[in-house]
Amino acid sequence: MVQVDEERNIKLQQSSWKPPRKTKLKYKYELWEKPSICPFCDRPVEVVIDETHNGRNINIRLPRGAIAKPLFPKKVTQATKTQTNFIEETFGKQEILSWSRRYDEDHPWWNQEEKEVGNKIRRTKKLTKTDLEKIVEWKFKTFPARKRRILKLISQNTEEEIAGISGKALGIDSDTDLFKTETLCRLQGVGPALASTILTFYNPVDYGIFDIHVCREFFGKEHVPTTTATYMVVLEKLRRIAKQLGLEVRTVEKALFKKNLDE
Repeated sequence: MVQVDEERNIKLQQSSWKPPRKTKLKYKYELWEKPSICPFCDRPVEVVIDETHNGRNINIRLPRGAIAKPLFPKKVTQATKTQTNFIEETFGKQEILSWSRRYDEDHPWWNQEEKEVGNKIRRTKKLTKTDLEKIVEWKFKTFPARKRRILKLISQNTEEEIAGISGKALGIDSDTDLFKTETLCRLQGVGPALASTILTFYNPVDYGIFDIHVCREFFGKEHVPTTTATYMVVLEKLRRIAKQLGLEVRTVEKALFKKNLDE
């Protein structure tokens, strides 16, 4: 079964293959040319895909050896490379710090809430349901309809599930960024963007938030999928700039966010 994340509005096309039995699903899709790789998170999978991301899941049965293909290009265009290189080569430390300070001055509630929740979860190394709800409120404050949907999904998690899964993601420093992000995505209502926010609140030195404004600074207006794999690419770029300038990753990400938001 393929679980398609409705929250991210993944569009699928019709294929010539027809399901062996009637289905109520009206979603269209096409077969993907590269079997054994999940198109939503780029991880190796077997015939059955069982990916759980934020949003309501829809199951589509595929023939043996086939998986669904999303309608976004995986190739990095020359325009994307040029945009990324331009940022990395021209964004100086003072400019980054200036945009980051402007972010703090213009968004005091965001700044204060991030510090308070971040300080708490750094002490406990896990989340409570209240912590998670506060992070959802913070991340989607300007998107009330989306915030309500995600809070409803968050409510389906028990306190024990939230504490156990978040503790596994936040409490083990030796595991990879991919592991931490995917572990958090096991919680109902948590996708890569929200997982990145949790990780950033917990460790702003090494993490930045996965946001469309930051992506636009790196890739221009070219559409990029909101997947864990994309976040790994964005995080690597943020860390490269942060290392070159001797700054926290969150500082660089805040600056790019604010610059794109204002301009």
